[in-house]
Amino acid sequence: MTESVDLNFTTAPASTELRTSNDSVCLRLEVVYSPDAAAVGGAVMLRSEQAQLLGRDVEGGLCVRDSKVSRLHVRVVWDSVQNGFRYADAGSANGTFVNGARVESGLILPNDVIRVGDTLLVCVERDVSAELQGRARALAGSRLPVLLRGPTGAGKEVLARAIHDASGRKGPFVALNCAALPAQLASSELFGHVRGAFSGAGEARAGLFRAAEGGTLLLDEIGDLGLELQGQLLRVLQDSRIRPVGADRDLSVDTRILAATHVDLEQACSAGKFREDLLQRIRQLVLDIPPLSARRSEILRLTQVFCPGLTLSAGAAEALLIADFRGNVRELRAIIEACHSVRLSDTPLQVSELSDRLPETVRRIMERRPNVPASTLPPPLDSARLSANGRRELVADLMRKHRGNITEVARELGKPRAQIYRWLRALGIVQERFR
Repeated sequence: MTESVDLNFTTAPASTELRTSNDSVCLRLEVVYSPDAAAVGGAVMLRSEQAQLLGRDVEGGLCVRDSKVSRLHVRVVWDSVQNGFRYADAGSANGTFVNGARVESGLILPNDVIRVGDTLLVCVERDVSAELQGRARALAGSRLPVLLRGPTGAGKEVLARAIHDASGRKGPFVALNCAALPAQLASSELFGHVRGAFSGAGEARAGLFRAAEGGTLLLDEIGDLGLELQGQLLRVLQDSRIRPVGADRDLSVDTRILAATHVDLEQACSAGKFREDLLQRIRQLVLDIPPLSARRSEILRLTQVFCPGLTLSAGAAEALLIADFRGNVRELRAIIEACHSVRLSDTPLQVSELSDRLPETVRRIMERRPNVPASTLPPPLDSARLSANGRRELVADLMRKHRGNITEVARELGKPRAQIYRWLRALGIVQERFR
């Protein structure tokens, strides 16, 4: 991810106090999706001294104008035995769902996703992105290196860009993926080389340190640098001087270093794969970026960052909120952009359109639909693994079976009708022949 994305995602209203009378607990339920647009972004604080009510018509609680929400849908009370907040469905007509499963009662945990009617709420303990944004602004003006730690795809480069943008440095932001850096060219890539320094060096090269002069150089996945190059980098951090390959003198550079990693560098030091003295240098300032699963309240806002104007059905929104994004923000972006790229209309994205990419999550949601026995639901179709001939044969067989009824074919495949029409065109299948 190379573009700048605002990390200050949806937070609680400024007037909301994030403490309860129980100092060890600080939770709120935030509305992230609802037919009631005015309710989105609203939140109710969970307080140990009083019950919190959620419904279509409640006093002193969270009101949501959602026709599928009961007048009083859910109560939340403090459970002194379990030392936590307990939710209980108040006999609602359409039930309460937590993390995709229908429930009657249970303890609320941070990042739980609660569905009442077509309204979705996330239990938020702290505003992770707001905290990161604040810390990034606070350290942006420093010349010290910053170490960004977090899982792959969590947004380390995005945060690095935010630091650079807030630093006031006039030079460019340059990012290098150290994992993709060939060992034999690493020194030249970073520090440059003079003409004739080695075979193939027909022209002099400035290198990335000088390319980022007056700005910021991000060394992404710094744990993948070789030990020899780590020693050269340590010298640059100490003296702000580099020596291009083949040169006989040093050059001064004014480049701020940011480093990013998804590995445990302390453990790498113990294993002899990373220099302890270099680690001490680059971790003078540290920012830890949690996985997307710890920031679920941001997911739907991110879909709008990646595909502005894309609307979601309640089922699709729920699937995205409860999915296990092991690839974090990068995986979410890939899924949303892939779905958006093949859509033929601007209708809300349906949960079935996510079945190829989130098969288990979508199946959990579809299986609990009222009046639809689980045994009648088709297994998720991994269409990407079907050959063109195999897909054509499958679609043609189903068209014969259902006499050209696109709706029935789509239902059996667990796909949106638009996808079936796209396949018919791509495979050269004429619908009229099956009627």
